[in-house]
Amino acid sequence: MAPNPPKPKSVASVAGNDAAPTIFFDGAYAYGANNGVLQVEVATGTLVPFEDKVRMRPVCSAHLRGSVAAMTQLRDLIDKALAMAGAPKPASQKN
Repeated sequence: MAPNPPKPKSVASVAGNDAAPTIFFDGAYAYGANNGVLQVEVATGTLVPFEDKVRMRPVCSAHLRGSVAAMTQLRDLIDKALAMAGAPKPASQKN
């Protein structure tokens, strides 16, 4: 007989909000901490005509702010999403 699979952890219910923004970004460019609040700046590239060329210029998409607990939860969910996508673990996380 196969062992019982572990029960998933309970997840807090979150109310839907159709007006909540969808944030797309090409990279995370800066981080910091101030008075216990962690900060991450994400940006996306925008195309800017310049003379006879087009250049890509990074523009801030969002300023992420959160407590250590909130950022830890975000990191855990990002790790799970990366695992779903089949992304390799960074060298620091390999067994």
